[in-house]
Amino acid sequence: MNPFSELKAIASCFYESYNRKDLEKSFNDFIAADLINHTMGGSLCREMWLDFDGAFLSACPDLVMNVKEQFVEGNKVVTHWTCAGTHTATFYGM
Repeated sequence: MNPFSELKAIASCFYESYNRKDLEKSFNDFIAADLINHTMGGSLCREMWLDFDGAFLSACPDLVMNVKEQFVEGNKVVTHWTCAGTHTATFYGM
């Protein structure tokens, strides 16, 4: 397998793992312990991101992430994805 295909496959495995709803395994297998997620208007450490996503999946239990396309440059992978699900429970007051 060429290096670009391998990087894309690893990134795709994260989304597949996430769709199985086992966040603990998804994060343990694919997210570095010292990660800082700079999204949603702030900075989340790995545990904060895991807690947020756990609450999100509880509120939208049928959530599915769909990979639309991926690009590799050097050792970086960019993934264009969408997610869809039904909001059925409270999520941060909503």
